[in-house]
Amino acid sequence: MIEKIEVNQILTGKGAYNSSPLSVSREGMILAFPAEDFPDVKFVWLDLTIKSEDRKIRALGEITGVSGTNGSRTMSVKFKHIFPKDKVVFEKSLH
Repeated sequence: MIEKIEVNQILTGKGAYNSSPLSVSREGMILAFPAEDFPDVKFVWLDLTIKSEDRKIRALGEITGVSGTNGSRTMSVKFKHIFPKDKVVFEKSLH
């Protein structure tokens, strides 16, 4: 599943950050922590590309946890909203 989804950017009110997915499910994602200077925010927009469909979608996520140490930190994100048409494409990519 991970190879089917690309994280283009993580958008916060304070900037855009790059990351890569380590785990993906219907409920959310675990991402490689994007940057040392990532702001202390609760919600982020995730710009994703579904490679099998060559389609970009956007999901609103809630950061539910950050773990690890510098260089190997991860961020857990729970999906709060995916637009209905995007959700169909996203869920199809999970199979």
